Amino acid sequence: MFTQEECRMLATTVEQAKELSQSLREIDVLVFNTKQSLEEKLNTVFSPHQKTVFVKLAKRHNLSLKVNELKTLSTIIQDTIHNMPRLGMTIAFDPTVEQVENIADWLFINCKKAFLLDITVNPHIIGGAIIGANGKYQDYSLRKKLEILQASKFEILNSKSETNLNVQNSNV
Repeated sequence: MFTQEECRMLATTVEQAKELSQSLREIDVLVFNTKQSLEEKLNTVFSPHQKTVFVKLAKRHNLSLKVNELKTLSTIIQDTIHNMPRLGMTIAFDPTVEQVENIADWLFINCKKAFLLDITVNPHIIGGAIIGANGKYQDYSLRKKLEILQASKFEILNSKSETNLNVQNSNV
């Protein structure tokens, strides 16, 4: 019922998806708490941004935020997010929320697919990224490029020293 793109507005990383699932489970429990208004319940478990998106998604799909439809809405969102593909990404720095959103937007535009990003920070890769999905990965890190460059320089130096040795041996 909801698209992965719609759910991406609520969570772009695996960590955000876990937090969202926890919030949705809390909503399921709070639904039966009659002491709080719906507004109070939503404010209790969601960030202001998540609450706004949650309400917009409900309206877009003609769902009221009544007790009987709230649990349905929660379940549908959880199922959709659970089925979103994961993309592992190792980068050298801790990205800001804006940078993560930019990465997710770029992936959606260029891959025509919404991913949940599983971001790992490893300063040893220096720059670039190591990206993995579905058991495959590509290393686009600066460290990898430097290792290749260093190996090729070593190869060149090695071949020059062998040439020099051959020249010296032939002169003897």
